Amino acid sequence: MAPTYLETILLLCCVGIMFSSTSAAYGPRRLYCCVEYQEKPIPNQQIKGYKLQSSKEVCNIDAIIFYTLKNKKVCATVKDEWVRKALARLRYANTLLLIRPHMLPFNWNTSVTLVCTP
Repeated sequence: MAPTYLETILLLCCVGIMFSSTSAAYGPRRLYCCVEYQEKPIPNQQIKGYKLQSSKEVCNIDAIIFYTLKNKKVCATVKDEWVRKALARLRYANTLLLIRPHMLPFNWNTSVTLVCTP
């Protein structure tokens, strides 16, 4: 007996669901890796967080990935002075936010001060 139209559609839906969940669970992740550094400093007011990139994992170089208010990623090296100052500022602001939020400057937008750390 030949499969009906409804049985064929049901089978195709089941196969589609099976493959879509498998590819999501085991497929390649979208991974952003820095391949070079930006030397030009970013204004402190534009930085909302950062993430550390390690060359010991998937990416080829060690880097700091800054996230800007416009959701751009900026790659930098901790060897640059502006990067060290920006990291110190972000860590200090994050500490104040966690311990004494009332000590933050009045113009500080607390919704963007969360720091991404590994």
